[in-house]
Amino acid sequence: MSEKDLLRQSIDAIWETLPPTWGRIRVQIHENAIKGHGISLIQFQILRHTRRGIDTAAALAEHLQVSRPAVSQAVEGLVQKGFLQRARSVQDRREVFLQPSPEGKALLDEAFALSQAWMAEQMRALDQEELSTVTSAMLVLRRAFQIQPRDAGRNE
Repeated sequence: MSEKDLLRQSIDAIWETLPPTWGRIRVQIHENAIKGHGISLIQFQILRHTRRGIDTAAALAEHLQVSRPAVSQAVEGLVQKGFLQRARSVQDRREVFLQPSPEGKALLDEAFALSQAWMAEQMRALDQEELSTVTSAMLVLRRAFQIQPRDAGRNE
């Protein structure tokens, strides 16, 4: 097989595997966090990213690639439900920082624990060599697409 054919086959494998896999994981996150707590997917993403240190509406909008008004509306809903807290900057009162409340952190912990348990159940049929291959492949893809660990969607 030529290098060009192998590259095309690898790209096809990524397209055939990653989007449907992520789709199933998102359904589980939806079931475990969103429906149980009455928040939207964007609100869940905002909670997750604020816990990881992306703490302003402007930074969230850029990172999530959504409009600032959409982020503001989602943030307001999270604040009203007690899952997110606002804090004004001491240096510039116009700047507002966001962070999950203790209830928001608990929601994230619960959702990730349930999702990880579901993923472990799905992957239980894989043997140790296959699990090692999956891990290695994900590290290779991170390197190929220049994804830093912070960008990789860790459970932080």
